Amino acid sequence: SSGYQLAQTPVCHGISTQVQNAAHYFSLLTRWFVFPQESILKSVTIRELVVFYTMAFIPTLAPLAILIYIMLFPSIYAILYGLIYFGINFYILIQFNAKYLSNATPSSQLILLLIVQLLLPFHLILALVSPRKINWRGHIMQLKNDGTFEFVERRATTESQ
Repeated sequence: SSGYQLAQTPVCHGISTQVQNAAHYFSLLTRWFVFPQESILKSVTIRELVVFYTMAFIPTLAPLAILIYIMLFPSIYAILYGLIYFGINFYILIQFNAKYLSNATPSSQLILLLIVQLLLPFHLILALVSPRKINWRGHIMQLKNDGTFEFVERRATTESQ
């Protein structure tokens, strides 16, 4: 035992992010991939890193790996497995959206979540190898090698007098 305690709650916080376009989506995800590099991953052991990356990468890479396998080794079994996997995945998305998120995602848009799952591995890899810059509330910040953030560009403010 490491002495850490874990407290979880099923409470859904009223935080809402409206994604305007693809550029905003990629900026948002890049921020979500960069922040943990500083806040969580700098303070853990190698063993904990291995566990973290295994738990994060396997489910992230699985949909794309299944699709690639089907394309490289097409067979009725591969296609059937893919249909079962993506069918169950889609069912889980529908249930999660309905029961936990109060249908925050319109039903007509749920299929996009499957597409995002196929594109996510590319974005994750790109975020890990790209310069670690993020847009946080209009500020452009860069993660430095020592784990701190540096403002590259501050957002313009309008002061009323």
